Amino acid sequence: MEREKIAILFSGGLESTALIKYYKNKDITLIYLFFGYVWEDAEFFHAKKIASKYKLTIDTFDLSKIINTIQLGNVKNLKENIIPLRNLSLLTLSSLFIYNKNIYKLAIGIQGNLEYPDTSKRYIKNIEKLISIGLSKSDFQIEVPFYGKKKEEIIKEYSLPLELIFSCTNPINYKRCHTCYKCKKLDYLIKKYS
Repeated sequence: MEREKIAILFSGGLESTALIKYYKNKDITLIYLFFGYVWEDAEFFHAKKIASKYKLTIDTFDLSKIINTIQLGNVKNLKENIIPLRNLSLLTLSSLFIYNKNIYKLAIGIQGNLEYPDTSKRYIKNIEKLISIGLSKSDFQIEVPFYGKKKEEIIKEYSLPLELIFSCTNPINYKRCHTCYKCKKLDYLIKKYS
């Protein structure tokens, strides 16, 4: 029997890595989109290591030269890391990509942090509805299985390779800076759960 297909927006961060384990019984396609942000090369470098650990590869979609997104640099806090239309861009462009592969389910590891303007369930459901209409695929779904969960809960529920997880807004030579707000949170979690 053929396994159900699902695509995962994959960054090598905690939530997207947990999605691999969450969907372990499905036929998984990992997707990474390049927009031109300063952390992407380092993030993708580490994402490939995690994908390899699970015997998966990552399909990439490079929009950095087409969109010409202004790069965020030296991000110090969450507010500075709010990227206009981030999830709308990720979800719609990924949907086009996976549609050509006959995949009609897309997972994203958002937790519903309402400090970001584009992570509410209503926002995601509206995107799902519009993509379904645009693709003429009424069965197209965007799944957010970790919505409402804390990072600590996700770590406890899934045995994750915390030493490989990468989350940093200002990487230095492909390594985490350990000073940005994302690194501080990840360092705390690694120390607590390793």
